[in-house]
Amino acid sequence: MKDLADKGGAFAMLLMEDGQKFINSWKMLHNPEVVGHLNMEEYFDLCLDAGYTKEASEQAAKAWGLKRLQKDVPM
Repeated sequence: MKDLADKGGAFAMLLMEDGQKFINSWKMLHNPEVVGHLNMEEYFDLCLDAGYTKEASEQAAKAWGLKRLQKDVPM
């Protein structure tokens, strides 16, 4: 990876950082220990950070909020 950054300069570093952000967000989104503590807005933001579209993130956040309501957990 360092070779790529050396060859590509700032642009390559930007791509690697963005890619790492997507990877970390996706892992967090699929980790029950992490998402179990998120409210609807936080879940929505994490979906966006993981690369999902706004529409898909909104649907997922709504479903997340409904699940939390059914379990009497604050949205």
